[in-house]
Amino acid sequence: EAIILAQMKICWDDIDDLPDPERLTVTVRVNLAPDGRLAGDVELVSRRARIGDRFMQVAIDRALTAARKCQPYRLPADDYDEWAEVIINFR
Repeated sequence: EAIILAQMKICWDDIDDLPDPERLTVTVRVNLAPDGRLAGDVELVSRRARIGDRFMQVAIDRALTAARKCQPYRLPADDYDEWAEVIINFR
């Protein structure tokens, strides 16, 4: 997860410009193909703010965009079983 998150952070427009960013945690599930590209779409797993909160929606959109934008991920082929599916927390 750490190696993927490090790559995603390059593409992530963080949420420091939003009110109370510490409450805007977004968790996504990413399934990857052996070449480091997405195998399907990024899935929202959870969020730490109420539904309908427009700032939470911005945080979700930024997390999903980062996961999509940064592919293909550069990952060790020998460890595919370890990173084929990962859960990422954006904070």
